[in-house]
Amino acid sequence: MTDRVVQKVLAAHEDLALGQGTETQTRNGVGQTVTKIDLAFVVASLADLQALDTSRYFHATLDTSTQTLYYRFDILSAEVVDSYNYVAPLEGSGQWVLIQDVRNVFVPTTQESNSQDVASGTLTATSSVVLLRGQGDTTDTLNRIRRSPTVDGYLGDKLTLIYGGTGTYVITINDVSGGGNNVRTRSGSAIVFTDTTTATDSSIISLIFDGTDWVQT
Repeated sequence: MTDRVVQKVLAAHEDLALGQGTETQTRNGVGQTVTKIDLAFVVASLADLQALDTSRYFHATLDTSTQTLYYRFDILSAEVVDSYNYVAPLEGSGQWVLIQDVRNVFVPTTQESNSQDVASGTLTATSSVVLLRGQGDTTDTLNRIRRSPTVDGYLGDKLTLIYGGTGTYVITINDVSGGGNNVRTRSGSAIVFTDTTTATDSSIISLIFDGTDWVQT
């Protein structure tokens, strides 16, 4: 009996004709025109996105622990670089442009208001529905809402805040006219949730991001 060891080498990105359009390859001594494969390359950071070879990759997915964003490379784009909506490659012209209509959307889950940066009056909302609960059932004041540490929101984003109090404490959401940073209430005054707030309209507010502020609808 003869034992044979078979070594299998899996195809990698380096083995593929990546990009857009066609190229000529020699097969069995004959030149043939083949279509390149346009794959979205997955990266874990903006630095990795900037380092991508834009002659081979035209679409990319930025997948972090908190969000997934989709980009396309636009050789003609010359917008103001903000390292989010527009990302400049390390070499050459053009920009990676965020495709907002297929970006990662809010996931309907609940989140305590104090889970991120409440000490500075900021709620980082990683979900479409946020259950506002004070840390240790204590008073909280929210002045600013944002999607990520660097982005307040995207035009048209919708957010629902629900008072989830079970103790004696107050949650105050300040309007921009009263110390708030980017929240605009219908009344122009602060919205105050207390332990006496019941599960009615007074305990739920809906907001939409207008490109600058979160506006109560």
